[in-house]
Amino acid sequence: MRGRLNAPDAPNYWQTTPPIRSSPLLPQGLIFSDTPSRIWALWLDGFVVGTISLVVSPLVGLDYMSMSYGNFPDRIAYVIATLFAFLVGMVYFVWFWSGGRRATPGQRVFRIQVATAFDGRPLTSGQALRRYLGLGQWVTVLMVLPYVSAAIFAVVAMTLWYLVLLISTLVSPTKQGIHDWFAGSAVVRPARAGTGWSAGCLGLVLLLGVPYAALTVWTLTLSSEYMLESPSIQVLGDYIRWLWPS
Repeated sequence: MRGRLNAPDAPNYWQTTPPIRSSPLLPQGLIFSDTPSRIWALWLDGFVVGTISLVVSPLVGLDYMSMSYGNFPDRIAYVIATLFAFLVGMVYFVWFWSGGRRATPGQRVFRIQVATAFDGRPLTSGQALRRYLGLGQWVTVLMVLPYVSAAIFAVVAMTLWYLVLLISTLVSPTKQGIHDWFAGSAVVRPARAGTGWSAGCLGLVLLLGVPYAALTVWTLTLSSEYMLESPSIQVLGDYIRWLWPS
């Protein structure tokens, strides 16, 4: 497995040779990608996939913008839209990771790329599929079941799995999470590309997110009596029963 990232069809900066070298597994000028950039890239790609799914969902009878209380569409539309969103995400990531493309649009924003560890060859479609499945997105398919317990399990499982992926990436000397080991992939970036702004953005979100979460909990606590009497709670309950009737 040990070698050089020198695939002939790789972009130029896979073959650059500035006097910077951080690992004997990589050629000069490349380093393993930092974790904040990978998180932001995944968030951007998730936004793109979510937008595509939201735009197309009315074609299967699920238009969230026109839904109103007591006017929910047939639940089969939710099932089809959820499965379609999963397929969109799978095709999106597998296509951009394989065939020499090496990176999704979100990853290109942060100048990171995915390749076979550690010879630099483009991922095959099979590798890209294994890497995507290793992200655990397939668990969301459980949410099409008519049981609220299945939806809760899916949310908890995805949260815990993302935590496992984060920890496995952070502790790995080659920054390979479990999904990377499963696919035989590695994520790299040019050594001279700055990473401070991605880490700064992540820190800013965390800095603002914690007070916002605390304020939300405090507000809900103060207004709990009003909320229980509010029609919005009834609407939310009906919406949940539409999604998961059992």
